Amino acid sequence: MNREAEAIRKHVTSTQARGPAGYFINLDKSVGRRRAIEAELAKVGFPRRYQRFAAIDRGTLKTRNHAIEPGEAGCFLSHLGVIEAGAKTGGHFHVLEDDAVLSRDFAA
Repeated sequence: MNREAEAIRKHVTSTQARGPAGYFINLDKSVGRRRAIEAELAKVGFPRRYQRFAAIDRGTLKTRNHAIEPGEAGCFLSHLGVIEAGAKTGGHFHVLEDDAVLSRDFAA
């Protein structure tokens, strides 16, 4: 097992009572991607340790900043929101996108 996988495994084990070990970011309309990441997490033994964070859809943004595209703004705001949510737990947390493919080492 590589060091990163071992560190994540230890963190997940040590934070069982404090809340989620992490979050996965997922758009409400991306049901298939949600199922895929939930299957990935189940495959490595963490089906309930990660919580879904509803991504901000670019179509819902009311303001336009011409320096960045609406999709970029939605992505940024989603990541900011998940960091704020995770910070409330008072511990470390891990963030995944809903298209992550987890290594076998993650589960080892």
